[in-house]
Amino acid sequence: MLDNVVSDQLDIFGKNKQLIRSNVVANQLRMAKSRLIESADQRICHFIFNTGQKSKISAFSRKLEKLMEGPEAVEEFERTE
Repeated sequence: MLDNVVSDQLDIFGKNKQLIRSNVVANQLRMAKSRLIESADQRICHFIFNTGQKSKISAFSRKLEKLMEGPEAVEEFERTE
């Protein structure tokens, strides 16, 4: 009977210890990621993928594009807009 109680208590202790250990490892990984962000010698590059949606082009952007093409394109753009 005493052996069963001790065995049960050791099982509970082992499960609690394993849970605490997994939490500590998770916290260490989280902290390592934050240190990597602040690192001076390593950088993480995040890529933005094409979602398939067209981006909105403002009137200013369209006019700037025409300015780069030349003054004739700007005059024609202003007549049509």
